[in-house]
Amino acid sequence: MQNFKIMMITDDFLPNIGGIASHIHELSRFLVKKGHQVTVLHHIYGQGSPDIEYIEGIKVIRIYTSSTLPKLRFLIKLFSIAKYIYCNDSDVIHFHDFPAGPIVNKCIFSKKKSIFTNHSSQYLEWFDSPKKSLLPFLMRGFSSIIAPSEELKQKADFYGNAYFISNGVDTEKFSLKTHVCDDYVNKKYNIRTANIILCPRRLEPKNGVRYLIEAIPHIKSTNYQIVVVGGGFDEEKEKMLKFLKINNIEEKVVFTGNIPNHLMVNFFCSARIVVLPSLMEATSISALEGMSCSRPILCTDVGGLPFLVKDRYNGFVVPPCDSLALAEKIDVLLSSPELCEEYSKNSRKIVEENFSWDAIASEVLGVYNFRECTGV
Repeated sequence: MQNFKIMMITDDFLPNIGGIASHIHELSRFLVKKGHQVTVLHHIYGQGSPDIEYIEGIKVIRIYTSSTLPKLRFLIKLFSIAKYIYCNDSDVIHFHDFPAGPIVNKCIFSKKKSIFTNHSSQYLEWFDSPKKSLLPFLMRGFSSIIAPSEELKQKADFYGNAYFISNGVDTEKFSLKTHVCDDYVNKKYNIRTANIILCPRRLEPKNGVRYLIEAIPHIKSTNYQIVVVGGGFDEEKEKMLKFLKINNIEEKVVFTGNIPNHLMVNFFCSARIVVLPSLMEATSISALEGMSCSRPILCTDVGGLPFLVKDRYNGFVVPPCDSLALAEKIDVLLSSPELCEEYSKNSRKIVEENFSWDAIASEVLGVYNFRECTGV
C-alpha cells in the first residue's frame, strides 16, 4: 500500500467543536500514524487562529474570508480552495463539506483522486427537496464517496462508488481509565446527584434536544440532573428555557455551552446515562464516545444510531419526537443499576471490537487505493 499525500478540505476543524471537526482530526491523526502525509485546508470566516500550524503531525493551513455578503463570501471560498488544490502536489483530495466540496470538484478538472465524505444533514435536506435533481450532477466526478451511515450511502450512490464507513472513536482517550475524576461534572456545576443524564447535542432543531426537555415532567424519578453540552441556536435555547420556567423545573437542567473535545471524556465518565434524542443523524461520534466510556445509550431510531445502539443490549432505541418514550426509558435505567452496568460493559465491548479509529483509518485507506478517478 502506497504512502499518500492527502489534503483534507473542510470548513469544520479545530479549534471548532463538533462531530465533523472531531472526525477529521481523529482520521487525520491516525492516517499520520500509519505513515501518510496529511494537510488540512481549513476555510474559516474571520481571523483568530494561526495561518499555519502543526497539530499532532497534521499540517493545518487556514484560509480566511471576511466578506459580510454571503454569496460573495461563498465564491471567494470556492476560488481560494481551488487555487490551493492546483498549487498542491497531493495524491488525494478529500472533501468534507456540502455543497462546497462537490462544486469545487466539478470546477477544478483535477486528475487527482477526489474523495467526498458525506457528513452533512444539509445533503439530506437537499435530497428531500426540489434540489434533489442537482445531486447526481454534483456527485459525479468523485473517485469515491464515503458515507458514515447507510442512509447517506444509499442517497449518494448514484454511480455505484459510495461506501459506508462508520465514524470511529479513540478507545484509549475515551475510557474510564483516562478521565480526571468520577465527579468532575458534579464539582464543576455544583450537582449533588450521581444520576447525571448527559445530552451531548448542539442546540439545533435536528438534534431533538427539546424532546428530552419536554420529557422531564413525565420522568417519575426525582433524583437526577440533565446536562446538555453544546452551543447552537439562541432561539432553540430560549424555547427550552421558557418550557422549563412554565413547568417550574428549571433546576433540572444545566446548559454548559460548547465544551472542548479533550474535556468531554470527563463529562461522559461523570454521567449515568447518555441520551441522543436526534431527529437526523449519521454514525454519531457522541454515541461512540459515550459507549467507549462504558455508558448506556438512550437514542432515537434515526440514521446510523441503531447501527451503534442495540436495543436492550447496550441501551434503548425509541421513536424520534417521543418525549414519553424517552421518559419511560430514563426511569428504567435510573431504577436499575444492574441493567446500567450490563449495558455499560456491552457499550465498551462494541466499540473495542468495531469502531477504533485505527480500523476506520485502514478502511478509508482501502477506498483511497481502490478507486481511480471517474472523471467529470
